[in-house]
Amino acid sequence: MSVVKSLTGALIGAAIKDGHIHSLNDPITQYLPQLSGSAYEGVSVRHLLQMTSGVQWDETYTEIGEDCKPAKRVPARERTYWNGWGQKR
Repeated sequence: MSVVKSLTGALIGAAIKDGHIHSLNDPITQYLPQLSGSAYEGVSVRHLLQMTSGVQWDETYTEIGEDCKPAKRVPARERTYWNGWGQKR
């Protein structure tokens, strides 16, 4: 696990303890409204922490200077979520 993931998890835990985040099951758009209408609509804080958002991401970099591509919007019913034990749910 990378250091950034560990640090993010710790900061989210502190935000929950301090009451800034109510629940890991809250939609991420509750805290980042600019993501409303994006591929992250309907994704929870927990999904992001577990890297199980179901958002398709293309990390193929073919152009010089291309550092990222936008995430594709995938309807919630078509997303695949993993339970953390390598099993789909």
